[in-house]
Amino acid sequence: MTKKSSYSASFSLYLMLLTLCAAPAALHAQAPVRFSETPNEFVDQLGQFMTASKRPDLEESFSVFKTTYRSGVFSEEDMKHIILVSNVLRDQKLSPFPYFKNYINALTGARNDADTTLFRRWHLFAENVLADVEKGKAKPIGQFLEFSADFMEQRALKTGEGGSVTWKIKGGSFDFEYRDRTPVVVFKEVDLIGARKTDSTTIRKTSGRYLPFEGIWRGNGGRVSWSEAGLDSTIYAELTNYKVEAVKPLFQCDTAMLYYPLYFREGVPGKFENNVIVRSRPAIAKPDSLQDFQFPRFESFAKVLKITKIGAGIEYIGGFKLAGNSLYGYGSGNEPAQVRIYNKKREQVFYGKGPLFIIKRGESIVAQGWTPACTWTMTACITRQPNCG
Repeated sequence: MTKKSSYSASFSLYLMLLTLCAAPAALHAQAPVRFSETPNEFVDQLGQFMTASKRPDLEESFSVFKTTYRSGVFSEEDMKHIILVSNVLRDQKLSPFPYFKNYINALTGARNDADTTLFRRWHLFAENVLADVEKGKAKPIGQFLEFSADFMEQRALKTGEGGSVTWKIKGGSFDFEYRDRTPVVVFKEVDLIGARKTDSTTIRKTSGRYLPFEGIWRGNGGRVSWSEAGLDSTIYAELTNYKVEAVKPLFQCDTAMLYYPLYFREGVPGKFENNVIVRSRPAIAKPDSLQDFQFPRFESFAKVLKITKIGAGIEYIGGFKLAGNSLYGYGSGNEPAQVRIYNKKREQVFYGKGPLFIIKRGESIVAQGWTPACTWTMTACITRQPNCG
């Protein structure tokens, strides 16, 4: 035998031994051809499948499921449906992570929920959705199971990782719908909360539809208060139709109504946006400070609003913006914002116009880029750029 032949034979033997050694582990990592219809046997088979890789998170998920099963909270009918779905996932050749892990986490969360109807409502929904997914299409299954685990455990639409946003619901009611091969969760009168670390925003008493395959919430109605920006709770926006992407902290509402009792007796229509921002330090509300609070934001559609309660004798006409705890008056080239100041005899002593005014609540106006027309000594405090010539 030549040296080359000897080397080839040794290498072939090495590969054969490596394959034989790896075979048991590979076999244990595979789901059985069919999960048993007998609950106890099924749980044993599922345990071998879930723990073969020795991943701590998979072992923990299965341990919690097994403990829940042994406590007797899953009825015989429940187990029939669980085994049915497990075999659907097996037929799709899906792995323990993340598919089976999310599924059994959802099972445990749903069955342990205070709402005793939740498990069966959700599981019937899951059966319809998963059975209708084409073979080999793992992505929609993964999206649905991830949503199910997040929602059953935390009422979250999607749990953010690290510093990313988590949108979750509180209160109200919800139900599951499956039409035209599209799963939808319908919510009524819930609080939708976006949270990042210790910071959050809340849309109160809103309704909407969440699409797990798209990760999109389509909402209608609800109220967002500026109390989260350090202002009074009587300052708020009523929303109409809006959209939230579950992975994004920013959302907008094209048409909203702002209520600000100090300046407007009735609501003012405009556009609204909000963003869940993580502040680097505990925020202390300071009037007219953009440093701590930049959101929520509102901008009026109208450019000729009149505000008379800024300070003694000060009258403002123009558009209105509210950004966090800062108020702005604004205009455009064709329609600049205007300020008039009157003395106690209601005589005009000052007139100015420009694109931007910072309104200091109940105190004064700071004007930027304006054209003043001074007619008398001003009795109100005004800071201006540029200075009057």
